[in-house]
Amino acid sequence: MRIRAGRESDWRRVTRGNAETAWLSFASRYAPAIPVLTFRARARRFDLRLRADGAARRALFVAEDELGYVGHVWLEERGDPWSLERYTVVLTLYVTRRARGRGTGRRLLRRAYRWGRQLGHARIQLSVAPQNTAALALYRSEGFETFLYGQTRPL
Repeated sequence: MRIRAGRESDWRRVTRGNAETAWLSFASRYAPAIPVLTFRARARRFDLRLRADGAARRALFVAEDELGYVGHVWLEERGDPWSLERYTVVLTLYVTRRARGRGTGRRLLRRAYRWGRQLGHARIQLSVAPQNTAALALYRSEGFETFLYGQTRPL
């Protein structure tokens, strides 16, 4: 397996993987009110809008094996409004079903660390759905700690 910089030709797979991840994370909240195909189309449009926003520094890295694309990590540089510290955010990390459990996610994360260090960042941050137990296990094994809890309730 190799990790390389993303190319324009990768975005179709990237947006498809991002939509799958978003649906797995949010389906319990939005289904059946929003059908899965509608949700995924909205997720892809969101990705396109984010990509078009040139205000932030971003990077895309793609994992490939002998059969081609197996995942990606999409990163962004952000700034803390209180400390003014710059840091790396994982916008999305996705691994195809056929490549899960083979170290692909870990390799993509480690490429993300390198990108952040090259920018002089001291930390990396991400969000994960609490039901995504495989991702949580990976992140814990990589030393991630819970920083904030997001909560919601109906009005």
